[in-house]
Amino acid sequence: MKYLSQIGTSFCLLVALFSLSAQADSASTELQRLLQHEDGVVARFEQQITNAQGLVIETSYGKVHLAKPNLRWEVLAPYAQTIIVRNTSVRIYDPDLDQVTMRDLGDDIEQVPLTLLTRSKLDLTDSYSVVRKDDNIDEQRFLLRPKSAEVLFERIEIVFGSHGLQALLIFDHTQQQTVIRFSDYRTDQVIQSSVFELDLPPDTDIVRG
Repeated sequence: MKYLSQIGTSFCLLVALFSLSAQADSASTELQRLLQHEDGVVARFEQQITNAQGLVIETSYGKVHLAKPNLRWEVLAPYAQTIIVRNTSVRIYDPDLDQVTMRDLGDDIEQVPLTLLTRSKLDLTDSYSVVRKDDNIDEQRFLLRPKSAEVLFERIEIVFGSHGLQALLIFDHTQQQTVIRFSDYRTDQVIQSSVFELDLPPDTDIVRG
């Protein structure tokens, strides 16, 4: 009887693990579907950074254009900065420094969370564990944890509302939190390719990272 009891316990554990795995697969599939639908996006954003004690240490505002695989992330205030993602490369232009940083992202979607938005074909399961958080009538919320220990952030939360992507929350290993909230969010817009170009002054310093 004791042996049969142990078999029953092991079976229950296997069923529970299978159920959790199926839920994770379902969450990942649903999130991939939602992310792939986000294209031709024009929106405004507010980005707020808080420290581990919950104090706001930086707030910035800007606008975003997304036409996969290209992304323009433009901070307008308080300090101008433009990030251009094109295919697997990223350029970060700081006009106050007269400097542009250029870097190749390769196929790694963990290093720069914004590239989750730019991939037309996205397989999250290799890079993240994904779970569905408690939803309410107005939003769907997903929690992503990177599988690599070398990533600079601990987890990401992605929130979808009735009009598309609503917020991104990024937590680093010191519990510093970056919250990006979107407004005036429109999808399926026609965006000219010139939006994803940088018109740099001739004396701009180029740094390759």
